[in-house]
Amino acid sequence: MKTAFSIYMDYKNAMQQAEALDRAAADIRSELSSLHEAKEDIRSSWSGEPAEEYIRRISVTESDLRKLAESVSKAAGTTRRIAIITYEAEQRAIELASARTY
Repeated sequence: MKTAFSIYMDYKNAMQQAEALDRAAADIRSELSSLHEAKEDIRSSWSGEPAEEYIRRISVTESDLRKLAESVSKAAGTTRRIAIITYEAEQRAIELASARTY
């Protein structure tokens, strides 16, 4: 059986992983903003069919990055929820085990 300390450490590690996922999502969103600015610079300084094709490809990449950032954020939230549920269940198991009489 796990100890209260090991349960807490598992919980803390899971929460740190969720924070890392949040930071990764924020980094993706930051890069997305930079990409959008670059696309607007290209739009204003380059014209013609090749420019439109390039801008279209950037737009597809922007969409993909938005979806990725959202998925990473959802993963962070799911990690937090699982960590809380697991922590509470394992703490309850310790309580029940310590209350048992034979």
